[in-house]
Amino acid sequence: MRLLEAFSLLCVVVLNIHLVVNVTGERMLHHCTLPWQQFRVGYVTHCNRFRKYRMWSTSLVPLANDRRYFRHLRPSGLFYSVKFVTPQGDVTVDCDPDEYILEAAEKAGIDLPYSCRGGSCSTCAGKIVNGIVDNEEQSYLDNEQMSQGYCLLCTCYPRSDCTIVTHKEEELHASGSST
Repeated sequence: MRLLEAFSLLCVVVLNIHLVVNVTGERMLHHCTLPWQQFRVGYVTHCNRFRKYRMWSTSLVPLANDRRYFRHLRPSGLFYSVKFVTPQGDVTVDCDPDEYILEAAEKAGIDLPYSCRGGSCSTCAGKIVNGIVDNEEQSYLDNEQMSQGYCLLCTCYPRSDCTIVTHKEEELHASGSST
């Protein structure tokens, strides 16, 4: 065990898939090397002392064509930059692709309105200025409202770097298209 602890990284090569796992259990990037190109596959989300891995994977995307993987590489994984335009000012946070945007804001100390945390009310409504989010888990907004850029922060995931104007519940209801 001392030999293992002496090294900060453990590299495993199985079927040409290279995993890089921090021995403390932190998430690290791994990739698959193919004869013609390297592709990003995902990253390790959990590791215990017995080397059991739980993987979060994405589609195979060429590394050279996606600057985000290099710009946002850090020990805890890959993330998107989410800018919140709030009444108190603009704040930018990092959000993992599998983390709700509201949770990322709370971790960063941003106080945003919320109530149900299940996508069934409009307390946490925001409006997307640019970028892409996955808001399919909510049940409150209709297709017209979503096409206008409204989202519920408690149930949406970032799918790109994005800018979101918060505190939009009153505007959502004032538009006359609330459910």
